[in-house]
Amino acid sequence: MIIDKIAKYQLKKEVKRYNLSTAREKRFINYDQARNFLLIFESDENEINLPIKKIIEKLKSDDKKVTAIGYLNKKKINTPFLLDFKIFNSQQTNLFKKPNEFILKELNNNQFDIVIDLSLHDVIPLQYLVLYASAFLKIGLKNTDLSLYDFIFDIIHQLKEKTPSFDDLYNIFNQLIFYLKNIQSSD
Repeated sequence: MIIDKIAKYQLKKEVKRYNLSTAREKRFINYDQARNFLLIFESDENEINLPIKKIIEKLKSDDKKVTAIGYLNKKKINTPFLLDFKIFNSQQTNLFKKPNEFILKELNNNQFDIVIDLSLHDVIPLQYLVLYASAFLKIGLKNTDLSLYDFIFDIIHQLKEKTPSFDDLYNIFNQLIFYLKNIQSSD
């Protein structure tokens, strides 16, 4: 669709402008040092999101504070906004798929240690969340050509051999955590 191409173009311009105008403290934070996580994800159609809920439980069991924000590309959603778990939809974005101020305000009010984008596809509203999230470390899967992430996890080519499922998310998350636990930084 033409509107999707225009939305992608607008996002590219916004990423470039934002990266040039905003000074962000980037640094590697390993898993033990991190206290505050933002999970960004594509919601499944029925809004159950079991892999995401398992990930949240795992992080909370390790005494991590977690905020999870998902996106579902349909007009009506049933999941209520909770303090630490939100799903938004196309009704809460503008014509160019940028989330409205209510959604972005959540990002402005918090400083996250690590943002983990578990999107399996190129989802413009979620890419805006990554862009505007205030975090020391932004991690994502290699599914876009935009410079949004500090640490890119390139396993999408492995998933292309089969149709990626939302059940793959938990395995991807465990691999990300493995690297976060084992990579040491001199910071």
